Amino acid sequence: MFINKSMIGTMMMMNTSSISSISSKTILRCNIRYYSGNNRVKQQLYAFGSNENLKLGVPGIEDRFIPTQVTNLDPFINIKSMGSSWLHSFLVSKDQSNDDNTKVLMWGNNRSGNMGLPAESYKYPVPVDILKNIDKISIGRSFTLALTKDGKLLSMGENSFGQLGLGHTLNIPTPTLIQDIASQEIVDISTGLDHCVAVTKSGHVFAWGYNLEGQIGQKIVEYKSTTSTAIPVDQDGIDNFEADVEYNTPTLVPGLEQIKISKAFCGFDNTFVLSARGNVYAFGSNDAGSLGLGSELKGRIIKPTKIPIGQNEKVKTLASGPSHSMFITNYNNVYVCGWGSEGRLGLGDNTSNRDTPTLLEYFKENNIKIIKVACGGSHSLALSETNQVYSWGNGSNGKLGHGSDQSEQKIPKLIEFFKGKRVIDIAAGIDNSFVLVEN
Repeated sequence: MFINKSMIGTMMMMNTSSISSISSKTILRCNIRYYSGNNRVKQQLYAFGSNENLKLGVPGIEDRFIPTQVTNLDPFINIKSMGSSWLHSFLVSKDQSNDDNTKVLMWGNNRSGNMGLPAESYKYPVPVDILKNIDKISIGRSFTLALTKDGKLLSMGENSFGQLGLGHTLNIPTPTLIQDIASQEIVDISTGLDHCVAVTKSGHVFAWGYNLEGQIGQKIVEYKSTTSTAIPVDQDGIDNFEADVEYNTPTLVPGLEQIKISKAFCGFDNTFVLSARGNVYAFGSNDAGSLGLGSELKGRIIKPTKIPIGQNEKVKTLASGPSHSMFITNYNNVYVCGWGSEGRLGLGDNTSNRDTPTLLEYFKENNIKIIKVACGGSHSLALSETNQVYSWGNGSNGKLGHGSDQSEQKIPKLIEFFKGKRVIDIAAGIDNSFVLVEN
């Protein structure tokens, strides 16, 4: 018996408890400052879009149509990376005097223990002091995966599908070492909705968690119905579901053993791995063509399969969301594939799905070099070499950052708010966006 993933998501979200607002004390202005040599540098982190679950980290509880500074941050923070998911958001900061010292801050809904903090919700960023020596954070729907500077993995939060990699399916509210992969030196991680991928220093790939779409490169999980006996005798039997095979510990992804992998990128229910030579291999859900493998390979793809991109082009970086993907090549081209509705591919009025990587001509035609892309649930962001940020796709909740204009944008549009500012990083959540500015 198959479980419809969207049904699972709906059922989980229906159990969301009400979000309690935390009264703010003194709110510090987010003029984030640090020192680099003798130069004094300021940073500001901006958020916009849906503020459901308090994911924006800004005053109030309403959505933000205009980019708004994230508040309650140390004025000398130096942000290394940030991200947002269904329940919570995070940032990793470096010590202004010592790049080896990092801190993790989180905010949003903590109902599954996904933030490693005592309260159920946090309106503003707060340090997760229990996370130390962290190099990278990646978050799924309601869990967190952390990579330490010495190559170890910690996980916490929701664990219904074994996504914590701890050998069981119990929720864990504090960071816990993943023992089964502790002997490996991990160099990169990524998380999807409910699955994880890790890349070792030797170039091997391990994955675990939810696998109904083949997103961890293993045998597809089937679910069978069982009847619970732990109920009063005067009630009817209650159906439960059990997986016929579990992947609750890191498992080597077959088919990549002879390829040196350097990076991993997860979408909602799919996975991309980037080789040291710039080739991309994909597996998982490909119903809308988001894997870019062509019209003949649709549905669930278990085996890592090489994506053809351009002629003699290699991929430098990529991003994937629930239904579309974007790639940046060594020729400075941006390619897109997947679900085309609402303009999320940026290809103009033709919003049909694209099952092979398709050149996003806007940037080529306007001589704009893109260095980073980000995929949200139904929107896209791109950062240019000249430190400007573009957005397109579904404009609801203000997640495109174009003010009161919440219409669909079918081609990339410069976010005027950041025009003239030096944008150095971007991140797209499922229905919100973050932009980091440096002065």
